[in-house]
Amino acid sequence: MAWLYGVYGQWSQEMMLEAANRSGAPTAGTVPRKWLTDERAGATARCGGRPAGFLLGVDRPDGESDEPRAVGTERLSRERMRAILASFAEKESARRGCTELRLPAAD
Repeated sequence: MAWLYGVYGQWSQEMMLEAANRSGAPTAGTVPRKWLTDERAGATARCGGRPAGFLLGVDRPDGESDEPRAVGTERLSRERMRAILASFAEKESARRGCTELRLPAAD
């Protein structure tokens, strides 16, 4: 299963930092502007002068779980994850008048 969500306002920075840490993205204690791992992807923007974040998460099979909704990398690659996140973040940014959208680089 995959999920997308946007977070807006000052508290979004804490949520994005926590998501980045869980992803294994390097943070050095600050929110990374963007990241992409096998299970998570994040992008940032400014909406009304305040921080905003866009996240994509994927439940992956871990070998110990029989989760029927887990999605393997062969079905949802990093490249596809980036494309999905980019589409979502671009649409949300346009709808909310956000600027400074930072998306992860394509591999």
